Amino acid sequence: MVAGFAGFSLRETVKSDRQADSLQAAVDACEPGDLLEVSRTWITEGPIILDKPLKISSTTGGSVRTSGDYHAFVVLSGGVWFKNLSISGQGAELAGTQSAIHARGDLERPLFQLRIEGCEIAGFSKYGIEGWHIRDFTILDNTIKDIAYGAVMILSGRDGVIEGNSIHNVTQPKGFSNSYGIALTHNSAVSSDEAPRSEQIAIRNNTVEAVTKWEGIDTHGGRSILVEGNEVLNCRVGIALVPGANADDPALAPRDFLVRANTVRSAVTDGSRLHGIQVAGALLENSDLSQVAEYATGAVEGNTIVGHGSATIANSGAIFIRTTEGLRVKGNTIVEPNPAGILCYHTNQKLSLQQNLCIDAWSDTHLYTSMIRVVSDYQSIAVEKNRLLRRARVALRVNTAGLSGSSASGRLGVTVAVVPGNDFSAALIPVGFP
Repeated sequence: MVAGFAGFSLRETVKSDRQADSLQAAVDACEPGDLLEVSRTWITEGPIILDKPLKISSTTGGSVRTSGDYHAFVVLSGGVWFKNLSISGQGAELAGTQSAIHARGDLERPLFQLRIEGCEIAGFSKYGIEGWHIRDFTILDNTIKDIAYGAVMILSGRDGVIEGNSIHNVTQPKGFSNSYGIALTHNSAVSSDEAPRSEQIAIRNNTVEAVTKWEGIDTHGGRSILVEGNEVLNCRVGIALVPGANADDPALAPRDFLVRANTVRSAVTDGSRLHGIQVAGALLENSDLSQVAEYATGAVEGNTIVGHGSATIANSGAIFIRTTEGLRVKGNTIVEPNPAGILCYHTNQKLSLQQNLCIDAWSDTHLYTSMIRVVSDYQSIAVEKNRLLRRARVALRVNTAGLSGSSASGRLGVTVAVVPGNDFSAALIPVGFP
C-alpha cells in the first residue's frame, strides 16, 4: 500500500504493527522512508531505536508507554517523523534521565528533518523532547505535560521551528537546580567548537504554563532566535535570553534575537515571581563590570507582561536588562511590575527604551517603585515617548518615579538621555536621580 504522509512531499509504503511481537520488531521490519502505523498500546521494556528515516503515526489511538526510567524513543537518523502518537513515561515526581524522544546527532553528523507533530507526551523524569545537533527540524502542535526538567530541550540546534505546542507543568523535583518549558542551548561541558550555539530557530505561538521554579522560554547564548506570539503563564521567569558557558571559552551571549508580541502573565499578585523578560549578555568576570565577553543584541517589542518582578529581590522587574549593546525595547505594555517596569542593571550600551507603557509599578517591601530604574555602571540609555499610568493597584508604594536610579555622578560611565515626549506625570517624582 502506498500513501502520503501529511506535510511530506514523497510517497511511502505504509506498514502496521498489528502482527509484530514488539514495537522494535515492527520498526526493524520497515524499510527506510516507510510509514509505520501504530495501532495499539505498547508497553516497552527498553528504548525503541530509530536508526533509519522513518515516519511513525497513529490514526487509531496507538500509544507507547515505558516500564522504566529509559528513553521511549532514541533517534539516530535524520528523516524521522512522529505524528499523532501518545507517549507516556514513569512520571515527573523524581529526577531521572528519561526522555520521550531523544534525538542524538553530533557535530560531524547532525540529524536533519526531525519532525514531531500532534503528539501527546506526558510523565517523563527529565525531558519531553530532547534534540542534540538537529537541523531543519519542526516541533508542531504537540501537548507536553508533567515533565521533570525540560519539555523541549534543543542543544546545538539550527534552522528549526517550535510552534503551536501546549506545555504544562515542569516540576523540577529534588536533584534538578533549574527547569524549562522550551530551551535552546548547547553542551556547556565542552568548547564552542564542539558544541556551537543554537541558532536560527523560531519559537512561535506556543503556550507554556506552570514552570514555577525556573523559566518558561529560554536561550543560553542562542543566535537569531525568534520568540513570537507565545503565551507564557505562571512561570518564575517568563522569557530568558541569557549567556551560555563553554568549557575553556568565554561565555556566549544571546545575539540578534527578536522577542515580539508575547503575553507573559505571572498568575500571582503578591510579587513572588521574578522577571517577565530577562536579557543578559556575558561578562568575563562577574565581579568586574568593565570586562565584557560578549554583549547581548536584539529587540524586545510589543510584548504584554503582567505581574512580574520580585517583592524580595530589589534588582528585579518586569523586563530585566544587563550587558547589552544596541538593544531596542519598544512598544511593550507592563502591568503591575514589582518594583520596576524596566530594570537597567549594568553594562548596557546604546540601549533604547521607546514607546513603552507601564501601569502601577508597586511594592510593599522596596523603597522605590519606578517605570524605569537605572542601577549600576557603564550604561548609555535613551528614553523616548514612554508613559506611566496609575490605575487601581493598592500597595504601600505605587509609581514612586517614572525614571529613577542612583546619581549619574556617582556611577561609572552612565549617561541617560531623556528625549522629550515621555509622560511620567502619574509618578510622585517623574525623573529622579538622587
